[in-house]
Amino acid sequence: MEKILDIKKLTKKYGDKVILNEISFSLEKGEVCGLLGPNGAGKTTTMKIIVDLLEKTSGEIIYDKDTKIAYLQDVPQFYEFYTIKEYLEFLLSLNKKNFDRVDDILGLVGLKNEKDKEIKKLSRGLRQRVGIAASIINEPDILILDEPVSALDPIGRKEIFDLIQKLKGKMSIIFSSHILSDVERVCDQIIIINKGNILLNKKISEIALNNNILTIDFINEEDINKFKKQYKGDITTNGNTIEIKTDDINNTELEIFNILANKKINVNSISIKKNNLEEIFVSEVNKNE
Repeated sequence: MEKILDIKKLTKKYGDKVILNEISFSLEKGEVCGLLGPNGAGKTTTMKIIVDLLEKTSGEIIYDKDTKIAYLQDVPQFYEFYTIKEYLEFLLSLNKKNFDRVDDILGLVGLKNEKDKEIKKLSRGLRQRVGIAASIINEPDILILDEPVSALDPIGRKEIFDLIQKLKGKMSIIFSSHILSDVERVCDQIIIINKGNILLNKKISEIALNNNILTIDFINEEDINKFKKQYKGDITTNGNTIEIKTDDINNTELEIFNILANKKINVNSISIKKNNLEEIFVSEVNKNE
């Protein structure tokens, strides 16, 4: 696919303190990129440098000169005496654009029924929607959202991720987060950053999110050894417990049950867990601690 943004060896220092350490990544047209990391990882610094709110120490930020980039900070600021509709019309008037676009944007972000409410009276979730509406009112090519769900309850977070899903394909999106629920549903690309270093940068399709880990707790070591002589796949052993990773849980379970039955091996328990983004995130961050 076509790159719309290319970051090369981006570095930010304050004196001797390195905030970003030669990070490199690219964003493809129409895709959603999740920039994930704990607080203080360098996510906001990266975003602010892209939109020229911070000066980089070194590195390159490459995009076409006609590319429009919009940025929404984690706590949006507004002229709060406006109603939602008035505020969006005000933003359009600054660029001498037709107000016809307002109703389309209100519908897209789910604010048609609230359009005449004053912004100062809105809930945190509705304010976030107004912020996104204001960010996309001038049809940016790239939308950058800094922690768009950090202060929202589970329902509010779901609504914002549903909105990001709606915008997917209409523009390229980068959003930062340290809350991982629903991230894998909307993202095409995952970047994990910690202490100014990129730890993981992969397409979601390349990450083994759907791998299953089958855990068997044996009664004793003798039974483990019996099982290991029969099972030909890779096994991780921890005491009387083994773990087997598999992409085909049904066939693996069938093979295991046949071995246990044929060799008359008793076990305490068999359980299955899915490898998910949260586990990958924690694993990568812990490696960097």
